[in-house]
Amino acid sequence: MQVTRRLLPLMLLIPLSAPLLAMAQQTPPDKGRSASLAPIPSQLLGQWRVTKTLPTQADACWDRQQIDSVLNTQISYQRDGFSWNNQQRRSLGVVSSTVEEQEFVEDNSEADSDTPAVDFAMLGIIAPAVERIAIMHTAKDSAANTPDADEFPGATVLIKNPDTLIFSLCNVYFEAQRQR
Repeated sequence: MQVTRRLLPLMLLIPLSAPLLAMAQQTPPDKGRSASLAPIPSQLLGQWRVTKTLPTQADACWDRQQIDSVLNTQISYQRDGFSWNNQQRRSLGVVSSTVEEQEFVEDNSEADSDTPAVDFAMLGIIAPAVERIAIMHTAKDSAANTPDADEFPGATVLIKNPDTLIFSLCNVYFEAQRQR
């Protein structure tokens, strides 16, 4: 199996997610439900509206109808989980990291593609580095304590500024604005 550069960031999270999942599945002695790890960071808490797609030259695997189904929807973050389009996901743990532009470009370039890699300038990011937050979360059946393998809007985000998040689904980049 050939590992593409697009899968590399996800593969790097796998060793991190196994211990987090194991810890999340431990039942505390005084409570009858699963323990939660680090809560979702305070800078994400609240309501966010997906306002637009960001123009890149990345090879997207979604059609216009799929892209439009994400626009003008809402992502809501709470301490123990988040939701999109009224679909709840419980957090199994959070990985927060600082990502520099060069690392981001390398993570998002495809060796076998003539398409330029997505960079910070394409996303409107002027800082040399941004914070990336990845939320490991439950699958569609929220009673299950298993991670969701599917992409879910808002599960992994870049913090462009205190009121703007960027996330991608199937190589389409979206921007979400904080709702006040």
